[in-house]
Amino acid sequence: MFEPRYIGKRPSVVNPRGHVDNIERIIIGEEIPQRCRLTWPGDNSIAQWISGDVGFLDFEECKDGKITFAYLRLIGIEPAYRRQGHATRLLREFERIITSRHIPRILTSGIKIKNKAMLLLMETLQYQEFFIDKCPVPWRKYKKSHPLHIKDVFFEKYVL
Repeated sequence: MFEPRYIGKRPSVVNPRGHVDNIERIIIGEEIPQRCRLTWPGDNSIAQWISGDVGFLDFEECKDGKITFAYLRLIGIEPAYRRQGHATRLLREFERIITSRHIPRILTSGIKIKNKAMLLLMETLQYQEFFIDKCPVPWRKYKKSHPLHIKDVFFEKYVL
């Protein structure tokens, strides 16, 4: 059984000793040494580029005026490890870290409407869909009426 592990700020692909902005990372699985990582993810190997051999979660702590929130930027699981609960464990660890920092709200980046597994996971973990574009239609209804159109879905969750 793999357990998630917080590894801090993620290294830059261009400068392995530097970091990418304020993006922090949680991995699941064994950490892959920098020299063995791919420089860009292929279709079948996202997690190796990102540091963990099973999966990863990248997030950022943001401020909008006096309001602090956590922004879930990216999550990925290697194809061979999908549908085994690893993404759920990563999200639970992420929520634990955010709660310990007394950050009340989590926002997600756009999740493609064709990524049904991730959309269902967000709903299962009680994230609420919210709308930032001109089309305030829940993703399930939107998918039925626009099956070929790619749309991003955004979620939020209050953890405190």
